Amino acid sequence: MSEAAAKAFHEAYERLAPSFNYTTRRESAVPWKEMPEQNRRLMIAVTDEVCRACQYQKLETDPTLFDKDDFGEWEDDDWEDDDFDN
Repeated sequence: MSEAAAKAFHEAYERLAPSFNYTTRRESAVPWKEMPEQNRRLMIAVTDEVCRACQYQKLETDPTLFDKDDFGEWEDDDWEDDDFDN
């Protein structure tokens, strides 16, 4: 999924850049398969991190993602920092 997200991001970025009066670098203004390997690896790593952050944010803000029968009820103060100390 990371590479698919990176490719989609790259293609959208290159397509939308001119409408924001922005010129992308010549080396990266190419189709995904022609992008330098280093650029592709960086884009994959960045989109992977952003996707994980978005998933975490969604888990934090969307209570419908949890089935309370699986997790039971808990209060915010049930999760203390020292619960995870070794």
